Amino acid sequence: MGRLDRRASVEYDILGSKFDQSERPAGRGTPGGTAWEVAMRRSYLGGVHPASYKESTRRKPIVPLEEAPKQVVIPLTMCSGGGAVPVVRPGDPVTVGQVIAEPEGSGVYVHASVSGRVRAIEPRPHPWGGSWDAIVIDNDGKDTPCPDLPEPMDWSRMDRDEALDRICRAGITSMGAAPAPPTCACARRWAGWTP
Repeated sequence: MGRLDRRASVEYDILGSKFDQSERPAGRGTPGGTAWEVAMRRSYLGGVHPASYKESTRRKPIVPLEEAPKQVVIPLTMCSGGGAVPVVRPGDPVTVGQVIAEPEGSGVYVHASVSGRVRAIEPRPHPWGGSWDAIVIDNDGKDTPCPDLPEPMDWSRMDRDEALDRICRAGITSMGAAPAPPTCACARRWAGWTP
């Protein structure tokens, strides 16, 4: 629909109700805005906003599992930017935090969440729907940490490129509707950043 223009006389919300802009005062008006502004904020212009159905879990505390999973399935596609290419094969031992896949395109690094052995690399159900490639790991229950983990970051001694590289290698993604690697957004925001 584009930006609403003050010169336009009438706009419509998603239900087709008219809002006459010609009556809109020049300023913000009341603390909550003019009646027109409040009505426009409450209408959802374009798209669908389905119910989230979080009532059964949203107030429950996070609790540790009674026992660790015997097997974990880690998708190779973690963000909308692309997938990752496995650097492990079935039968390989893995440790917690070890890189098990490297980015392809604008994907992210993928790390093992448990220690154990890679059972398979195969399509498995994905949270986004369908079946996507994933790494299946049999958990040994030892939670052996990766010996190659980097030292903690000291932001005061890092330049922008080092910080972006560490963020990229950590496999961090945004949590929006279409998760993406934050390194591009960080690069734009930090264009003038110096430690």
